[in-house]
Amino acid sequence: IPEEHTGFNGGAAIRISASRAGAAGEVRFDVPVDVLSRMAGKTSTIALTMQSATSESSSISVQCQFGSLGTCDRHRFTANQEKFDALFKVTLPRGLTPGTPGALLVNPGLGDAGHSVELFSVRVLPGE
Repeated sequence: IPEEHTGFNGGAAIRISASRAGAAGEVRFDVPVDVLSRMAGKTSTIALTMQSATSESSSISVQCQFGSLGTCDRHRFTANQEKFDALFKVTLPRGLTPGTPGALLVNPGLGDAGHSVELFSVRVLPGE
């Protein structure tokens, strides 16, 4: 459940909380068609700047669902009190044109319901 506020270490952030453990705790962020078009046929980097919302660490995962361009493997990270960039690369096929937005699925509840992370930014850096 996203909630806007000032992050644990300062700066604008969205607090993402898992209302349920496992896949039911995923929060969906849309990736616009124009961004997917720029990613098509390239290896792009996706970066999420985040930290744990509490003094405890939180196990999170991030997955991609890019419609006709495919998906990406689930990437796991551990968020602590320190702000960090969760980085991973995605290679999308050539010759396909996305017709609908895609999504990033962020799950802060891999271990248990109630875990939260502060999300400061989501960036997609299309490859050359």
